[in-house]
Amino acid sequence: MEKLAAVKCSVAAEAGPRSDFLWPSDTDTVLSIVMALAGEVATLYERVDTIERVVEQELGLSREKLDAFVASSAAQAERGQWHDAFVARLMRRLTQEVAILQAKDGPPIPRKSAGD
Repeated sequence: MEKLAAVKCSVAAEAGPRSDFLWPSDTDTVLSIVMALAGEVATLYERVDTIERVVEQELGLSREKLDAFVASSAAQAERGQWHDAFVARLMRRLTQEVAILQAKDGPPIPRKSAGD
């Protein structure tokens, strides 16, 4: 199934009102995270593009060959560990806020979204 079709199916399958977990002030936090990630993605894209062009020009290794590369199990495990650590760093502020709320009042209670 094409990715967009899968998203459409999942959206169509949702039932009932959506929960709203963020207060209006939290949207600033989320936006700052998203913008920081967008900047990192743009920088990484340029860096990878540069590396691919240099490798192709200087070493004759085509982008198609790079795309066909399959990482070893060990490399995949290392990437998985990096990914987990990255997500933990990314979510640190939100995780800390949830922990504080749970220590004070119990788990946060989802609110109904204003649009539902």
